[in-house]
Amino acid sequence: MNHQRSLQDAIDQFTDQQADAYDTFELLIEYLCYFSDLAKDAEDVVEMDVPDWEKSLESLMEQLLDGDTSPSPDVEFLQPRQLDAEHLRDFLAWFLLRETDIDSLQIQQHGELLRQWLLFMKQQGMLESTHAFALLEGLDEALPEAVRACQAAHVLFYIVRHGLGSAPRQREKMFESFVEGHARIVSITGEHVILGFDNLENYTVQLALPAALVQLLRPGDVLDVELGLRGQCWQIVDSGPVYPPCVYMEADYFDVPEKLIPGDAD
Repeated sequence: MNHQRSLQDAIDQFTDQQADAYDTFELLIEYLCYFSDLAKDAEDVVEMDVPDWEKSLESLMEQLLDGDTSPSPDVEFLQPRQLDAEHLRDFLAWFLLRETDIDSLQIQQHGELLRQWLLFMKQQGMLESTHAFALLEGLDEALPEAVRACQAAHVLFYIVRHGLGSAPRQREKMFESFVEGHARIVSITGEHVILGFDNLENYTVQLALPAALVQLLRPGDVLDVELGLRGQCWQIVDSGPVYPPCVYMEADYFDVPEKLIPGDAD
């Protein structure tokens, strides 16, 4: 096995064969360089390896002289063995889901291309079999959760924009108060969902949501939302991404806070 080939080499060799994979790996590189725990490794290599730093600087200057003021990042500083299942999980179920215009079919496509890439690296001897299987197992766990969360975010957005989350007689009333942030689903009973806000200690609210949305949600999911209190009822007035529990913590380990009685938010 050749441990000297970089992760960038693995990406380049794969995308040479899979032209439709370019967008997926452009996003993966962005995540690894700027948002993952491996980003620090890039800084360490630059500080410790002066010849490589000079080579990188020379390449950057050439790109700038050619008019490219936004050179693309790369992952030459990483090797395939440094990639772990958590990186794939966070890429699929957090990084991609931050963009609310992405759809579940795109998430699925990104995941399938990552699967093909992992198998390619294994076949090329860039990954040990046990490592490759661990990455594939992590991918299999994260991908369906990312697809589900993406679908939930789109249904939630539709419900909010069309005012389907409240009865018609409630829509003419003024909101009494608001709360916003990352709301974790504490429990789901029928069509009633209890949300706890991570940024507000011991603060939970109960919502009645349409069945089409509830069936896509799971305890532990984190919703980026703004809630309004109107007529003793909470409703979602604005929404963003939905993240599955695997990104933050397992739902079984979530300490359920005390329920807030509607009207106590003031």
